[in-house]
Amino acid sequence: MSSDGAAGSGESDLKERLRRSGIVAVFAVTQLFGWASTYSTHAILARPIADDLSITLTEAVTGSSAFLISMAFASQLAGRLYRTVGAARLMAAGSLFMAFALSMVAVSNSLVTYFAAWLLVGIAGAAILTTSAHTVLVTVLGRSARPWIAGLMLISGLSSSLGYPMSAALESWVGWRDTYLLYALLHGVLCLPLHLLVCRLVGREKRPDSGDAAAVESTSRRDRILFLNLAIAISLLGVVTWGFTIVVVELFVSLRIPHEEAVALAASIGIFQITARLMEFLFAGGRSPIRTGLEAAVLMALGFLFFSLTDATAKYLTEDFSAFQIAWFRQFGLLSVALWFLARRGLPVLRTRRPVLQVLRGSAAALSATGFIFAVSYVPLTDAVAVTIPDGFTVDVVRSTGVKISLDRCKASAGLGALRVLPIDFVKVHDALVRRMTVDPIDRAHLDWIREAAAQLGVKTIATGVEQDDWLRELGTLDIDYAQGVRVNKIGPLMA
Repeated sequence: MSSDGAAGSGESDLKERLRRSGIVAVFAVTQLFGWASTYSTHAILARPIADDLSITLTEAVTGSSAFLISMAFASQLAGRLYRTVGAARLMAAGSLFMAFALSMVAVSNSLVTYFAAWLLVGIAGAAILTTSAHTVLVTVLGRSARPWIAGLMLISGLSSSLGYPMSAALESWVGWRDTYLLYALLHGVLCLPLHLLVCRLVGREKRPDSGDAAAVESTSRRDRILFLNLAIAISLLGVVTWGFTIVVVELFVSLRIPHEEAVALAASIGIFQITARLMEFLFAGGRSPIRTGLEAAVLMALGFLFFSLTDATAKYLTEDFSAFQIAWFRQFGLLSVALWFLARRGLPVLRTRRPVLQVLRGSAAALSATGFIFAVSYVPLTDAVAVTIPDGFTVDVVRSTGVKISLDRCKASAGLGALRVLPIDFVKVHDALVRRMTVDPIDRAHLDWIREAAAQLGVKTIATGVEQDDWLRELGTLDIDYAQGVRVNKIGPLMA
């Protein structure tokens, strides 16, 4: 080959690499801003929207649901348009439509118009977000698109880290309506030109021929079942992950964290997301994504299972063994795992810059386990777990959703220890105390003591297992707040 030919080939390769890099760079900007200006806004702007439109916070957050549902159904139409107009051209048109849809959100004046506007945003999202970008990359790069798509997912994972502080700053500056108008403007003056540039870089997109269409139609029943299972799994996961990103700021605020700090904490979630994706990108290699997801799900389930079984087994063993014996065998099991790593990797695995700190850490862990086992030999397992695992933060997060928390089946002073550290709403008196309070003065005094302790802590009391009318009258003399049982149709106040 002549030198001119080699030079021409090198120049052609350089142009192709620049073309591919340019498409990915454009998508990095538009996908990051696209998600930040749509879905991520609800975590910040739902509260001022609710106040302005005189709707509840829950109704304001339904905008995100309308967005995702509309986007899901519109994706079916987008898939057909890929074959006719091309994904790149659809993204350009979608940018213009997104500008219009966000403008409709900005001018909405009721729950109906607000909900309808987000349905329009979902339609636009189906045209410009994630799926369309990935389709363009596959069209241009073919089988080599996977690492580029992974890189794009890494970048788009920062959308909340960008969207939360950006929306908070704009809302405090111009209000929520003008915030959405600014986002609409940026979709028109930033994303639209960039997507038009992608159209130019992509050129004429390849259309699927009849053979490709036939291949799609001939998808096996097994593949369709696998796809359905995967879709269900992703949807169930999304209920938790996607839902959490919407309410996370409000959850932090409910814990009396200043709004600015709550926004900063919520924005850090994107950093954790991109870290996880980076780990997968670096270490997953050629592994199947489905296999990786299944392994992660199984390990998570086993982790929760063994974590639960550990405490339950310890409680069971306290009937025959002392706390020190159980703790010794438990820590010996951990030592066996450490010895296995030592045998595989040798003495270097023990190297540390802080040997004293490591020894103190291990000693503290052993003492903590021993103390917990010693505790569960005297108090119910549920009470011990309530004090040690669900800390105040967890309980506050649950209570912020409107759920009331109660300490169940309380009959021992040890159970009331949870009231000192957890923001509990009710304490349920054990039905055994209720049954014996009219015949055993000690049980009556014990019940009265529980009521007094709860009252001092600002917690309401509920008597359970109320089966007789005279029990109701007796509970009334003790100033118990609520009762439940066969003599009460539903939980109701005694001191009404």
